[in-house]
Amino acid sequence: MLSKLGIFQKVTLFVSVLTGIILAITGYRVMTFQDEALSDLLLRNSKIVARSIGVSSKTFILTNNFVELPNILKLGIEGADTEYAYILDRDGICLSHTNPSKIGTRFSLSKIANWQRDFKSSGSEDKIDSWIVSKAREDIIDVIYPIRIENLKQFYGSVHLGVRKDYIYKSLGNLKTILIKVFLVALVMCFVLGVIIAHQINRSIQNMVGIAKSIENGDYEIKESKNYFREEGELKGSLFAMSNTIENQIVELKKSNQKLDRKVYEQKILMDASLKMNSKCYSNEVLDHILDSCWQGLSASWASLLLADEREKVLVPRLVRGEYCFPQGSVSIGWNEGVAGKVFQDLEPYIAHEGAKDRHFCTIDQPRESSIKSMICVPLIVDGKAIGVINVINKLEGSFTSEDQRLLLGLASLLARSIENMKLYNLAITDGLSGLYIKRYFLDRMNETIVQAKRYNLTFSLIYADIDFFKRVNDTYGHVVGDQVIKNASNILLAEARDNIDFVARIGGEEFAIILPETGKKGAVSLANRIRISAEETLAKQSGISEWPITMSFGVACFNDDATDMDELIQLADKALYVSKESGRNKVSTT
Repeated sequence: MLSKLGIFQKVTLFVSVLTGIILAITGYRVMTFQDEALSDLLLRNSKIVARSIGVSSKTFILTNNFVELPNILKLGIEGADTEYAYILDRDGICLSHTNPSKIGTRFSLSKIANWQRDFKSSGSEDKIDSWIVSKAREDIIDVIYPIRIENLKQFYGSVHLGVRKDYIYKSLGNLKTILIKVFLVALVMCFVLGVIIAHQINRSIQNMVGIAKSIENGDYEIKESKNYFREEGELKGSLFAMSNTIENQIVELKKSNQKLDRKVYEQKILMDASLKMNSKCYSNEVLDHILDSCWQGLSASWASLLLADEREKVLVPRLVRGEYCFPQGSVSIGWNEGVAGKVFQDLEPYIAHEGAKDRHFCTIDQPRESSIKSMICVPLIVDGKAIGVINVINKLEGSFTSEDQRLLLGLASLLARSIENMKLYNLAITDGLSGLYIKRYFLDRMNETIVQAKRYNLTFSLIYADIDFFKRVNDTYGHVVGDQVIKNASNILLAEARDNIDFVARIGGEEFAIILPETGKKGAVSLANRIRISAEETLAKQSGISEWPITMSFGVACFNDDATDMDELIQLADKALYVSKESGRNKVSTT
């Protein structure tokens, strides 16, 4: 409930409640003190009255002259607020009473029995009290004064007074009324004072709240205002300082966020390129993807990949992306020419902010190059050696920055590694002598082709080929000429096969295999005959042999028509080749 109250209500309530508690405690203490003081005063007066009656009565009791006792009693209690008063002798017989009818009546001496015992055994008057005070009723105090002679240690009677406490209650009631009035007046005054204090505090706090809300809403230009408290001024000073600090931190944070966003952006591009590289590590798709990342990641008009030609000592465009894409290989740049040549030689990135006007720029095609306003070029480095460069041309907004250079260097590193991986992979899967794929890779490709053919219900053919009488060539001319024959035969196979479709492999010393996707037996036989004729006509001449022609034999098998299993298909193609060999060579046989 209190948590829902504002500072104004809380301060007012606190001052009022605190004042009420203080006044209540004060009133209670005053009432208690007044009650004790009045009771003590009443008791003192009663003791004096009782003693005066006792002293005046002592002689008359000793002489048995009881006639004067009523007058003594009457004079003694005159003006005193008593309920009753009487005098007893040593046996408890009433000698005088404010109620004459009780004279001669025997009263109980139980209240002074203990006192009598102590009095007889006491050796000094100071050792026992001179009065006995007891409570007769709630509103009556019974004060007893024993009549005795100290020297003789004799008890002769007692004086009893029943003192009313009415005037105490009345005085306390009047005091309570006064205290309540004072309490109410003080409470009202304190409430008003609390309202004033709360208003002052609340005004300062509201001022602070206004400043805090301004800061919360992003308004850091806080206006100066009057201070009602010293602490308020100090707090405002702290808020002003905090506002300035926050504003400065926000500016720094925005800059940091921009840098972080840029790094996240770069990391995302590099991560995507890395994933592509890992999933397609030996495919040209990796080069396409990374170059796209260079072009799009730097928000440029176009980008190009130039690879080094070791023989010609030039940089040749391999891939181009963007608005202006010239044919690959149409332009070559020397290793020591232009910005690309500088970067290739120095192994350091370079940003040409003036584009075609840069002092290192090499003009080849003026109309095309006049559109180049800016460019950034980075080297492709593998093991400390450049294998090419990447050019990114014309940033769409602004100029190329160091962040762009950092991103391009990261992509260039991935691209260089991908190219190197492709070279290493090609070396691993190709035969060094013939340039054809090796048998292990041939078997992998056969398995993939069969899986795909089964999935999509496709047909493909397999050709097995062999050079006829190849041992005679080696025995007659030596292995150097034999190797040349194998190279020339491989070239004939590649020349007749379809680029990027048919798969040609060397599976033995002079044995070859061709996978023909989506080709039936008839088409495979036709291709085998073209290769056979070309080999018969040119293979010996190209190899420097004129004594006899060098021919080739072939075996053809077709997937689905002849076999649905890889091993069976290979066996059938090999069997067909054996048939060609046995039936005179320089032939094409089928299963």
